[in-house]
Amino acid sequence: VVSYCIGFYKYRTFASLHTYANKATGALIFAFPLFYILFGLTGAGIILCFAGFISSFEELVIIVKSKKLNRDCKSIIMQ
Repeated sequence: VVSYCIGFYKYRTFASLHTYANKATGALIFAFPLFYILFGLTGAGIILCFAGFISSFEELVIIVKSKKLNRDCKSIIMQ
């Protein structure tokens, strides 16, 4: 929510980026049933929450640092 608010304030539009971390988090969410079987609910939840935090934090840093909106920014390293 913080990333969307800062992006809207800065660019006057909602800034949702297509980073590798966001795509990886989506893949992990898709694999949740497998993680649930392997690690249980707590283990699967920790994995998904950690991945979600990392991807949202990366998106926040990219939005704060960039001068203009680039929705196809791949990661903070490849900016």
